[in-house]
Amino acid sequence: MAYLSTSVRYAKLFFEKVIMFTDTEGLEFFSENTNSRFSPALFDKIEVILDNINFPPNFWAIGKIYAFQYAAVVYQQPFIHFDYDSLLLENVVPLLEHQRIIAQHKETEDFYLHYSDYGLKKNKFAYNTGIFGGSDVRAIADYCAGALETAEKLKGFTHPEKDRLISCIFEQKYLYDFCNERKIKPFLASENIREVYRHYWHNKQDPGAMKEALSHLSRSYNIGT
Repeated sequence: MAYLSTSVRYAKLFFEKVIMFTDTEGLEFFSENTNSRFSPALFDKIEVILDNINFPPNFWAIGKIYAFQYAAVVYQQPFIHFDYDSLLLENVVPLLEHQRIIAQHKETEDFYLHYSDYGLKKNKFAYNTGIFGGSDVRAIADYCAGALETAEKLKGFTHPEKDRLISCIFEQKYLYDFCNERKIKPFLASENIREVYRHYWHNKQDPGAMKEALSHLSRSYNIGT
């Protein structure tokens, strides 16, 4: 919860509107939360759009794809998604707002090679979506449609341990193939805003990591944490 709260507080410094897409269970959790660091009031809007999604538990990224699709098709405005454990430390919105596609970084992993039977290209590349979005909402909508189609083909992978990274295939591997086919070169946070972007997925259990983020938030923007 501390990571999500911090991420939202940073986002509200720089963006005109911060929206949470969730399901009914998530809305109840946020509404009942009594932690003073986080409440639904932190968001400009909460939309319940993720009910009745029929995918196995190890398809943990499927909600993100539906959220991307909803943002692109319904709002039809440039947007940026942040994983709950990622955030910007400085205002780089002017640098981001006109980029067609934004992603976190390029990945190279051998396991991406093995999914050509599901319509994916035989290569070992992917774009990580810890941060994702862009101004080309039509392309993003097309990406989401293809990602969901790929996810449907992959539904046979249901073993939670053996196939725990299956989400990386339809979410991140497919994004690389999609951009490559469309000749879109994504704006990568790891290359272009490395000094002001944080993603704590490797060290969420390290108290020093969150302390660093909270200290920067308080020191730079005089915001209580």
